[in-house]
Amino acid sequence: MIFFRLFLFLLLPLVSLVAKPKKHDVVAGKVDISSRDQTTIVHQKTHKAIVHWDSFSIEQGESVHIEQPSSKSAILNRVTGKDPSEVHGILSSTGKVFLLNKNGIVIGPQGRVNTAGFIASTLELKDSEFLSDGPLLFSGDSDQSIINLGKIETHFGNLFILAQRVENQGILKAEQGVVQVAGAREVLLKEDSAEPIYIRPQSEGVVINEGSIEGLSVIVKAAGENAYALALNQEGFIQATGVQSEGGQVFLVAEKGITQVSGEIRAIKGDGSGGTVHILGDQVGLIENAIVDVSAPNHGGEVLIGGDYQGSNEAIRNAEIAYVGEHAQVLAHSTEHGAGGKVIVWGDQSSSHLGWIDVNGSHRGGFIEVSSPGHLCYRGNVDLSSKWGEPGELLLDPSDITIGNFSGAGSSNPSFPTGPNEYNPSGSSGNLAVADLMNGLNSGNVTLLTTGGAGGSGNVAFNSGINLTWNTATTFSIVTTGTIGL
Repeated sequence: MIFFRLFLFLLLPLVSLVAKPKKHDVVAGKVDISSRDQTTIVHQKTHKAIVHWDSFSIEQGESVHIEQPSSKSAILNRVTGKDPSEVHGILSSTGKVFLLNKNGIVIGPQGRVNTAGFIASTLELKDSEFLSDGPLLFSGDSDQSIINLGKIETHFGNLFILAQRVENQGILKAEQGVVQVAGAREVLLKEDSAEPIYIRPQSEGVVINEGSIEGLSVIVKAAGENAYALALNQEGFIQATGVQSEGGQVFLVAEKGITQVSGEIRAIKGDGSGGTVHILGDQVGLIENAIVDVSAPNHGGEVLIGGDYQGSNEAIRNAEIAYVGEHAQVLAHSTEHGAGGKVIVWGDQSSSHLGWIDVNGSHRGGFIEVSSPGHLCYRGNVDLSSKWGEPGELLLDPSDITIGNFSGAGSSNPSFPTGPNEYNPSGSSGNLAVADLMNGLNSGNVTLLTTGGAGGSGNVAFNSGINLTWNTATTFSIVTTGTIGL
């Protein structure tokens, strides 16, 4: 992969032989096109228009400006030739711009897209759907990528990048809109809907972000290939900054396969409360130095890693494996006043928390759940405390559990899987070290809930010789359908 990206970067200046968009045909609407020196002006005179181009590329030093009746006007630019679109210069507009090219789209390191709204895709869209005001179905068999090495920015509208494979190493930014990226061969777009993009799980796709994505909300979805293939890789920076009580949401969803986060995600609402981050897929992992931050002055936000409370929210798909690595951080605290947030780590087969989760609140601590009906590995640290009010709660829900003076953090720490045979925890029970339990109780209340599952019986066992003492006025509760062995 590294070789491919380096090779592409070196090749870009050599293959950019087609300068300026060429050979246009106005299919719908009224459009005048003129060119002078290094600038092409597209003057759109109707609310919507469709233009076919033999090629649509912009060399460095060149610019294409699309003048439209309003910021809500839209123009569909479809490439009918065989060349990919390469933007190394400037593409600007006063309205919404569609750029469709099944041969691929590359925004070079010096390339700039600055529009009111922007939709780029290697998939096809029917003219009749574009001209109507209904949902837009993008589909096709193109396996060519959209690669952004430069900067794509919208000032008024939304930003959509739709292709079987999307790679962002540059900047994607929607100042007053949402950024939505989909890796799939079939995408349904409902732009004004609460959930604007829907992808067909069987359509296969990958999204890799090594750059920066910023918007009022950010939604990244990938269809994946199978449960063990990397579908969504977040190595870069994602920030969602809402307006008033809207926005401030980041959704990373793999319909199939692995969602892997090693970069940074931040989400905050415009009213000073924490945002919402959902990280979902068949296998979900926060690895390396990943940071997910929904902290805010008023109240901490919500982070769902692999599922929602007890895995019972039908609107949130459950992961098979959920993993928070030892150097990963999840921050959902209140920085000034209010309550801490909510953090869930859920896996139907296995959940592991080895890192740091903070739901500290000024007036009330937040809520953390690390649960699995299969195998549970809890060896991380948490902060449930409150400066002036009630502490928060940690809920652990394993199938069976043994509490003892395990060396360090118990048995060897699991690592996040990247293949079908790389993660195979033995048995349905888990070990909970006294030191890890005390860490939780020293900052908040801890509830141990065992109801069986995955071959377990809901049993809680205490090894001999352990000492359960802690220094705060917090409670340790055990709720079980099995037995408690002392």
